[in-house]
Amino acid sequence: EGGDAFDADGPSLPTLLTPPEKPVEIVEKPAPTVAIFYRFEQLRKGAEYPKDVDPAHREQWLSDEDFKRVLGMTKQEFEGEKKWRQQQKKRDCGLF
Repeated sequence: EGGDAFDADGPSLPTLLTPPEKPVEIVEKPAPTVAIFYRFEQLRKGAEYPKDVDPAHREQWLSDEDFKRVLGMTKQEFEGEKKWRQQQKKRDCGLF
């Protein structure tokens, strides 16, 4: 009566406080593997990059040589960096 949040067993908890049945796993989408490379000028911020390029991973469409020239490290070294550092490097060179 009166909309109380109590019942005979005590207060009822809102559904939002009930833990999920199984843990939620956040999985980051891996960078794509590409077979086609584009020039840095085609991929930099503000350029109309090709339609097949994932804007979140534009650096992956650089050749190994251009990647090293633009980002100052190899793709393997870049992948070993923390996510925030990768984004900063991409921002510094105009890919983000």
